Amino acid sequence: MERDDESNGPMMELCTNGGGEKTSNRRPIITGEPLDIEAYAAMYKGRTKIMRLLFIANHCGGNQTMQLEALRMAYDEVKKGENTQLFRDVVNKINGRLGDKLVSVKPNNYVELGLNRTKVFFFPTNT
Repeated sequence: MERDDESNGPMMELCTNGGGEKTSNRRPIITGEPLDIEAYAAMYKGRTKIMRLLFIANHCGGNQTMQLEALRMAYDEVKKGENTQLFRDVVNKINGRLGDKLVSVKPNNYVELGLNRTKVFFFPTNT
């Protein structure tokens, strides 16, 4: 009886699991479509929504329109809450670039209002 030295099935090349390759798996996603920030942000609420919008504003490259839209939406969302430090951060990032049409509440007044509202909430007074 003779032994077959050749296998009958197709030959498969053996590969190492990432042994010698030094290529990066992290490639930037480049697409011709702009990101629909409103649709993306609608999936989140509260602090998570604000943080994701700030991330977009910080990482959108040179796209000024996208950056300002993300900051405007973050501003609208942060006004709903009572996180005064986050409000200050958003207003500082806007830096007056959105004009008078957006910033209808002065940051210091809002911060004072938020702090007073917090005091009333935690320490109610008899009136």
